[in-house]
Amino acid sequence: MEVAESLIADGYVKGRPSIGVQIDPRYTEEYAKSVNAPAGLLVYDVIPLSGAYNAGIKAGDVIVE
Repeated sequence: MEVAESLIADGYVKGRPSIGVQIDPRYTEEYAKSVNAPAGLLVYDVIPLSGAYNAGIKAGDVIVE
């Protein structure tokens, strides 16, 4: 209930860490192999001024570690 209330009130869950990226769930290991790309998490969007943004992560990057 606490999580639902936080999502309704703030749009996110307070007190939980976030690196600041949105991941494309359509990017699977099978798809990565078919296009000769590394398997991992495909970054769809980066939240401005987040940890990921400050680290230089950009949309289209693949996080492998």
